[in-house]
Amino acid sequence: MTRAPEAAKRHIARGQLLGEELALWRDDAGHVNVWANQCPHRGVRLSIGSNFGDRLKCRYHGWEFTSGTAQCVAIPAHPDLVPGKPYRARAFAAAEKYGYVWVNLGTGAGAPSVPALDSGPFVTLRSIVIRATAAQVAERLLSEAAFAGTRAIDEFTLDARIDEAGVPTVMLLQPLDAEVTALHAAAG
Repeated sequence: MTRAPEAAKRHIARGQLLGEELALWRDDAGHVNVWANQCPHRGVRLSIGSNFGDRLKCRYHGWEFTSGTAQCVAIPAHPDLVPGKPYRARAFAAAEKYGYVWVNLGTGAGAPSVPALDSGPFVTLRSIVIRATAAQVAERLLSEAAFAGTRAIDEFTLDARIDEAGVPTVMLLQPLDAEVTALHAAAG
């Protein structure tokens, strides 16, 4: 998951989930694309490419991939070639909710699982990276007196009211890899 504003129009954001490096970009119609951050041609990071609003262009050889399907639609070295199905970036199912982009890394999988939260709309807060597993971070937050009343919604989502006004705050745990977790927070 990443903060939705980072997937700004005409920009490509770099993200990571469970060791998978991701390229996140929004097309001009507002659709968020989440792809493996690797061009299928020579493996160059797609996040250093260009976002033209309806397609993403790899910086290395200029291959262009269309929004939604990740299908290659242009190869500059072979302008008359119509790229077939094998010529596509690896795309992942994504959903935008609570100010974040949620991703399902499963092959051919449907929409990602997004927890049902009681309130909203949410304002996303600054994220931090912690050298610990998501389970370790959750355990520590649930045991701290400052977070009394915090409850686990699932293994990656904590519901807390951490101020006197009782403003709903949700903490989202994103396992970047086996030993590192990003802690995101959103206040309702």
